[in-house]
Amino acid sequence: MIGIGISNEMDSLGKNLLYNKKVFILPPWKEIYQTDSERKQTWEEAIFTFTKMKETYLKYDYKLIEVPQDTIQNRVNFILNNINSSR
Repeated sequence: MIGIGISNEMDSLGKNLLYNKKVFILPPWKEIYQTDSERKQTWEEAIFTFTKMKETYLKYDYKLIEVPQDTIQNRVNFILNNINSSR
């Protein structure tokens, strides 16, 4: 996030040490976003971070599953349904 590129070594590790190809990703949600002692990013920084994370996952051929903005229970159900459907 501070402009440092990915080294050749890290790029190689990213291509060869893959986790599960499905990745749940939760985009920033403006209506509930707030900073605190643990989350210090501004809204703009959160958007930038999300965009870079998404680009990086896609670069290494992960399949992104975007979790919808919904109630906690519906989000949990969405994730569990996706996990259970791949078994």
